[in-house]
Amino acid sequence: MAESSDEWEEEEQFVLVELKGLLEIDDLKDCTTDNSYVWGADTDNPILKLNRYVFSGEYDDTLGTAVFFEETEKNGEKHLEYKCHTTRKLETVRSHLEPIANEKPSMDDASAKQDLHNKAVKEPSSQGNKQE
Repeated sequence: MAESSDEWEEEEQFVLVELKGLLEIDDLKDCTTDNSYVWGADTDNPILKLNRYVFSGEYDDTLGTAVFFEETEKNGEKHLEYKCHTTRKLETVRSHLEPIANEKPSMDDASAKQDLHNKAVKEPSSQGNKQE
């Protein structure tokens, strides 16, 4: 039996992302769907672009459970309503990209996105700790 399109239910998923490395917090306010992407979210090492910053990452377990709440307002008072929880997170490290033969590839091009994924180089830790 074929399912009709009105039988589909949209599901929201949240991912806890930990950003490591130097960045201007105010730049995160300017993140949009046009300047922020995740490549390879279903791989072991996704690449995250937020505005002008690029991060390489890997999934790991959280210490304890992370719980997400949404701020709402009822009767003029602010409330926090439970949204979801997770025991997994995406740990990311600020990355720097190397130019590819002086070309500026279009980010709409699938091969350019793969090159971006392959060229990400993790930023050395400012505390001298080795990053894996």
